Amino acid sequence: MRLMDTKYAGMAVGVGSGRILGRIHMADMEIGGEKIKCSYTVLEDNKVDLLFGLDNLKRHQCTIDLVDHRLRLCKDEFSVPFLADGEIQRNAFVDETLKINK
Repeated sequence: MRLMDTKYAGMAVGVGSGRILGRIHMADMEIGGEKIKCSYTVLEDNKVDLLFGLDNLKRHQCTIDLVDHRLRLCKDEFSVPFLADGEIQRNAFVDETLKINK
């Protein structure tokens, strides 16, 4: 929390909405054994731990390889595999959505 810049607080609006607590301008992320610098928008009560969004995909010149099922980073300097179907927790948020809509 000490890295968060609260001047960027506000509301995120899209498919849903959520309160933005602030922004972390630069912090390391380890992916595939490599460290890359990323910026993060911190949301309140978000159900997802991390979204690697379009801003970071562009910054790190990523390619989504649907043939080899990999995310290629930094002009193909390294890559990481996508999760297999069995590794993805399905319907994790369906119960929450049903509770909200009732």
